[in-house]
Amino acid sequence: MEQNSLQSESVSLLRTVMWGIAGILPISVMLGGLSATAGYASPFVILLALGIILLISVPVLEYTRLAKFAGGYYGAAELGFGKTVGKFVGLSHYVFYLRWPLGTAAFIA
Repeated sequence: MEQNSLQSESVSLLRTVMWGIAGILPISVMLGGLSATAGYASPFVILLALGIILLISVPVLEYTRLAKFAGGYYGAAELGFGKTVGKFVGLSHYVFYLRWPLGTAAFIA
């Protein structure tokens, strides 16, 4: 039997936080020297980052409870503002992720 919808409660808070950490971790590798300047406060930097990731992850978790489809952010825009705005947000997101590696490469080089 083919299932055409998302499984209810399949995205937990812990999984959302882990996705956030996996997405943010490369940034900490590039900027690792900044925490060295914090001296004895270095553990506080990690705890602060964990708190920020948790605060960012909670709205994503609530969004997954609200919208039971794989629409992503454009799906949320479509629910709130209509199909035209949803398509614009999806296209903007796509263009952003096409240009992001180029900008990162130019910044590092």
